[in-house]
Amino acid sequence: WGGANHSWSVAGANGIPALNGAVRSPNDYSITSPTANASVTKSNGIQVRWSNTSTTSKILVQIINIKDKGQAKVYQELNDNGSYTIPASDLTSFSGDCQLFVVRYNYNSVTAANKKYYMVSEIVKSINIKVN
Repeated sequence: WGGANHSWSVAGANGIPALNGAVRSPNDYSITSPTANASVTKSNGIQVRWSNTSTTSKILVQIINIKDKGQAKVYQELNDNGSYTIPASDLTSFSGDCQLFVVRYNYNSVTAANKKYYMVSEIVKSINIKVN
């Protein structure tokens, strides 16, 4: 991790062609806000912040209601600028214990046998919060 290149060499089998590719790993980071186990008010949305921004990585933010794991919101392909606010309108049915994920990732595609294959390098951070 820390910006190193990861390379794949796939031999191919069972309908998957041989292919080669590489993707740079993202740099490490921390979720800085909200803090773990914090109580957050949803009426103005939830501002999520993380450290060590990057112009070359993307961010995915996800919130899951722990009591009802089918209740989740996902925001992907976000710029890695250190901040994203989950809209209050998306949080109306969220309350109580929730898990918040911030995923930093890089990806690259390779075309083989007229199909695109993606190589992904990611770091996943999560915290528990209480949504009021």
